[in-house]
Amino acid sequence: MMREVGDEEIVDTTLAVYASEAPGIMARITNAVTPADSDEIRAGAHSLKSSSGTLRANHLAGLLRRLKELGREGEVAAATEFFQEVSAECHAVRAYPPINSCLTADS
Repeated sequence: MMREVGDEEIVDTTLAVYASEAPGIMARITNAVTPADSDEIRAGAHSLKSSSGTLRANHLAGLLRRLKELGREGEVAAATEFFQEVSAECHAVRAYPPINSCLTADS
């Protein structure tokens, strides 16, 4: 939508920020799942959910919303299992050409 109104720079900046920050947030969630840190699972999922929603990665945002709920409820075993689906979707979003090009541009 922002591209439609001519805000190319904002779109490009948003994609670049997402591309650079998403891997770190996913690592944060991964590191929280292993030792069963429900607060960190919730916090990481919340952070990435918001930025994914901004990019209209709605399926990923929905998965992260559920992961956040599992973390808030202390359901670490369920969160650990569900995280595989979240991780796969996050990789798919990051492979989206406009986001992927931001990753390659930084390399």
